[in-house]
Amino acid sequence: LTLADADNIWLHGLRFSGSGTGIFLDALAADQVPSDVTITGSVFSGLSTGISIQGGARHAISGNAFSGSGTGIRADATTATAITELLIDGNSFAMTGSSGTGVNLHDAPSATVSDNTFSGGSIGVDSSSGTSLSLLDNTFTGVTTVAARVSSGTPTISGNTFSGGGTGSTAVIAFTGGLIEDNTISGSSVGLSSSSSSLVVRGNTITGNAIGFTGTAQLGGTDWSAGQANVFTNNTLGIHARSNASVAFNRITGGTAGIRVAYDANDPSSNYAAVSLHHNVVVGQSGHGILVDRGDGVTIVNNTVVPAAAGDGIRIQNQSEDVALRNNIISVDTGTALHVATNSQLGFTSNYNNLYRTPDGTGTLVWFQKPFTDLFDWQVEADYDTRSIGFTAPDPVRDAPKFVDTAGGDYRLAPGSTSIDAGSPADAFALEPGVNGRRIDLGAYGNTALASESASQALRLVYPEYYTDWPATEGRPIQWASFDVATGDGVLAG
Repeated sequence: LTLADADNIWLHGLRFSGSGTGIFLDALAADQVPSDVTITGSVFSGLSTGISIQGGARHAISGNAFSGSGTGIRADATTATAITELLIDGNSFAMTGSSGTGVNLHDAPSATVSDNTFSGGSIGVDSSSGTSLSLLDNTFTGVTTVAARVSSGTPTISGNTFSGGGTGSTAVIAFTGGLIEDNTISGSSVGLSSSSSSLVVRGNTITGNAIGFTGTAQLGGTDWSAGQANVFTNNTLGIHARSNASVAFNRITGGTAGIRVAYDANDPSSNYAAVSLHHNVVVGQSGHGILVDRGDGVTIVNNTVVPAAAGDGIRIQNQSEDVALRNNIISVDTGTALHVATNSQLGFTSNYNNLYRTPDGTGTLVWFQKPFTDLFDWQVEADYDTRSIGFTAPDPVRDAPKFVDTAGGDYRLAPGSTSIDAGSPADAFALEPGVNGRRIDLGAYGNTALASESASQALRLVYPEYYTDWPATEGRPIQWASFDVATGDGVLAG
C-alpha cells in the first residue's frame, strides 16, 4: 500500500505478509508530502520493511505488531522533504536473524519512540543522521547486536529496560551528547558505550553485564539526591573510563573491577588523559576497586573504596603519569590499599586520605617499590600522604573509617569517625549540612548533603599530632585549631 500526497489518513486492522514493503508513505516532492497518517492495530510479518516513511509531519504508528528478519519501521527522509513529530508508540517488534531491525530512523528531526517492546533480532532502534530521538519507556529483550544506537542530535533515553542481549551485544551505543537517565540495563557484553564527553548519564541501574559502561561521558549526576547517581551492580567491569570522562556520584558494587581508566577495557595501548573520578562508592570488587592503566592526568578525589576481602583498593600501573589522590577512604582486608607500580611514579601525588587495613587481616597499606604495612613507615620513608590518616601499629583502630552500615550498603561516616573533617583545608565544604566543622570530610560524601555532622565544639591539635615523626629530644612548636558552632566566627567560646 502506497500513500502519496495523502493527509489525515487512519489505517487500522490491516495484515501484510510476504516480501517487499507493507505501507509506503511516499514523498514525491516538497509539495506532495503525506501528513497526519495514523496506523494502528495492524500486523506486518516477514516483510523486508513493514512501514517505510519518506517524509511528512505528525505520523503516528501505534499498537501494531512487526515480525521477521527485515526492518519493522524505516524513516528515511528524501532531500526535498523532512520527517517531523513522528510518534512510534505501543508497538511490538519480534525481529529475527542477523539483520532484523525494529526501527531505523534517518533524517527524522523529531521522533518519539515510546512504550514499545523489542524482542530478538540484531538491532532494536537505530537513530542516525539528522535525527533527534526521544526513546522513552520501551522494553528491549534479547536483541543480539545493539538494542539502541544513537549517532546524531541530542537524544533523551529514559525509562527503558534493556535485558538479555547476551555475548557480543551492547544495550546502548551513543555517539553524541544528550541525556540517558532512569534506565535499567542488564545481561549484555556492554551495557552502555559512549564517545561523547557531553553526554549526561545519570540515575541508571546497570547490572550483570561484562562491562557496565565504556567510553567517555559525564557519568553520574551532580549530587547524591534521587535520580542522580548511577548504580552498577555485579558487572565484571563496572566502568571503563576513557579520555575526558567525568565519573562522579556512582555506586559500584561487586564484580572484578569497579573503575578502570585505560585506552581499551582489556588491553591498554596508549595513555588516556584528563579523567576525573570523584564522589564514587566502590565496594566489593574481587580484583581492584579502581585501576588506572596507562592513565595520564587522572584525578581521584573523595571516593570511598572498600574492595572484597582479597581485593585491592587503587592500583596505578603501566606507565601512568600525573595521577593525583586526595580525600579518599581506601579500606582493605588482605589486599593492598594503594599500589603504585614503579613505572607509574612520575607526577604521582597523594595526601589527605584514609589508608586503612583491618587489624586482623594480612593486607598491605601501600606498595611503592616495596610493601608498607604501616602509615608511619609510608610517610617517613616515601614522604607521601604526610597529612593522611590510616592504619598504624601503635593504634590500629584509631582511624577505622566507621561506616554507618556496611551490611546495608550505607558507607556514610558514623559519628566519631576520624575521617570527618579530615580532608584538605583547601577544598570546599559548604554543602555539608548542619555542623560541618568548616572542613571537608573524607570519602564519597564529603562536601555533599549526605556528609556527617561534625562535633558542635572541637579543639584540635594540628601540630605536632599523632602522625608527626618526633624524636623525643627535640622541641616542637604547637599549632591548634578550634571550632564552635555557637559563635558567629566559629572560634571556640570561652
